[in-house]
Amino acid sequence: MESGRKVEVYNEATGGKFRGGPYPTQNSVQHFDQVLAAHPDLILWVITPTDITNAGSKENEDSTETGAIQENLRSATASAKPLRFWDKIAASIANGTLGERLKSRWEDTRTSFALKHLLIASESENEYIQSYLRNGDNANFLKTEPDSKWQRQLQYFDVELAGIVGLAKSSGVPLIAVLVPNRPQAAMLANSEWPAGYDPFKLENEIRASIINHGGSFIDILGDFRRIPGPERDYFPVDGHPDGEGHAIISRFLARELTSGAVPELKASTPPDIATEP
Repeated sequence: MESGRKVEVYNEATGGKFRGGPYPTQNSVQHFDQVLAAHPDLILWVITPTDITNAGSKENEDSTETGAIQENLRSATASAKPLRFWDKIAASIANGTLGERLKSRWEDTRTSFALKHLLIASESENEYIQSYLRNGDNANFLKTEPDSKWQRQLQYFDVELAGIVGLAKSSGVPLIAVLVPNRPQAAMLANSEWPAGYDPFKLENEIRASIINHGGSFIDILGDFRRIPGPERDYFPVDGHPDGEGHAIISRFLARELTSGAVPELKASTPPDIATEP
């Protein structure tokens, strides 16, 4: 049921590899005034595991490493002239970067994308979960005991989180955060049992504690995913983003939680129906 209030939604997404840089960054805090300039009554901060994966100085380190590789390539040829094809190959072999360069080129091809789509889409839910958990760093956020690298990224994220929540508080704007699962996390949530050493709720518990500790609010939609059979089917297999139906499901979950009392002004007289069966 509706809350009876007119709601205007503005998308102020910022950062991210395809959104102008890594997110969160100190830049996000410095430019948070652009969000506040719209004079919002409420800020809904949608967080994904990728935001923490990209946290910290990872992208800066990558940029430094890329610069070093480029410098090595220039040194290897000792020439100001443009590198010829075979010179580039020789330089890549000398610097040990040939394999990574070939892998990167292959993964950017349509053929690679299509093959990945077919392979992932053909896996059962359990097969998909097991193959993803063998993914090393990508599955770190699902571990009950993540490695030190992930802990550093969480610490950096907490610093940025504190800055953003603080700016919202000082402007008198309530901020509510929510964690939206990625495809493998959604698949795990729908299972009654998880592989030993993994917990799809662990990251949410850590983010909730940080948000509340800094004075923000948090709503939970992960529990709602447990009510959907095969929720990973509403995500693109390779890209990993929710598809049209996936976004609709997430929107219904958000509407329910936002009108359940977390925001008094939006409280609905009757809890909204969030049935997700097609």
